[in-house]
Amino acid sequence: MPASTSLIAAQLSVQGFQLTVGTSGSPDSTSFIANMDGYNQAMKATIVMTTNVGDNFARRAPTIVDPGEATFAIFYIPLESSHRNAADAGTVAAGLRYLLIKRLLRPWEAIYPADANGNVGTDAYYAFVISFGIKGKVAGEFMADIALGINDQSPSFV
Repeated sequence: MPASTSLIAAQLSVQGFQLTVGTSGSPDSTSFIANMDGYNQAMKATIVMTTNVGDNFARRAPTIVDPGEATFAIFYIPLESSHRNAADAGTVAAGLRYLLIKRLLRPWEAIYPADANGNVGTDAYYAFVISFGIKGKVAGEFMADIALGINDQSPSFV
């Protein structure tokens, strides 16, 4: 193993990644988002530029951290419980389309596959569904591009 490789693992497969959304029930339960194809989540710090008196060079200082958006695609199935425009049903969370239309803030978990030592990392945050775009091609599959607007004062990122 090269010196620059992590002692935990050389890589982590995307296969086995799971995204869950919570219900509004008590106690809260979660449902998996079915038929996912990829996941992206990028954080970004707001930068303030400063300088010293008599200095011509800017310094960049990170201030607040914006957890940003989590985006992913799904192979869209209109009546799939995690995709549809339907409210919570017992322990089954509302569908993505419903969460967008009703503007509901929900708990989400991004559960990464176990590493070689069996450790599982989980990101947890509250978010709104802020985009749901369906697309399809002749002789292809229906897909939907989804965006979550993370809106949490204390998200947990691994």
